[in-house]
Amino acid sequence: MSNLYGHVEVTPPASEPVTTAEFKSWSRIDTSADDTLIAALITTAREWAEVYTSRSFINTTWDYSLDSFAGVIRLPRSPLSSVTSITYVDTGGSSQVLATSVYRVDSAREPGRITLEYGQSWPSVRYVTNNVTIRYVAGYGADATSVPERVKSAIKHYAADMYEHREAVLEMKFTHKNKTAMNLLESFRVTDVGV
Repeated sequence: MSNLYGHVEVTPPASEPVTTAEFKSWSRIDTSADDTLIAALITTAREWAEVYTSRSFINTTWDYSLDSFAGVIRLPRSPLSSVTSITYVDTGGSSQVLATSVYRVDSAREPGRITLEYGQSWPSVRYVTNNVTIRYVAGYGADATSVPERVKSAIKHYAADMYEHREAVLEMKFTHKNKTAMNLLESFRVTDVGV
């Protein structure tokens, strides 16, 4: 996935929440002629649902870049699984890794956030763009078994809609909003993301 406001996907999910076989069974498709197209539509539906909800469904590694440290850093994708590292450029121009004793990771809230430990302060940084990079993992788990069923249903509905209108999808003219998928995902939407 592309860079979106200083947010870059480093390691994509290992699999999709919905397999091609599951989708075909759900949609009552009994031919294999469109398997490649169906797999692509499932990926597209998953990516749409992740953007719509500000979530990663299967564990995905992200880099989130900031110009400087802030009091509370809210990470753009939920649910937060872990923070791998926080790197920054110090005032002398050297790259540093922030000690884990300096900050706390709050994965109980959504969006997940990073705050200072008691008695700590953020280090001084060189004032340049994208100076601080937080590498973190977001997702429900390593595979589809952890993904909520309503999310899987939303992905199936959206992919089925695109499959039904595949000529428009192939011509990049698909603009239909699938209300069923949106309703299924509404309670999963995360707001107040980023710093």
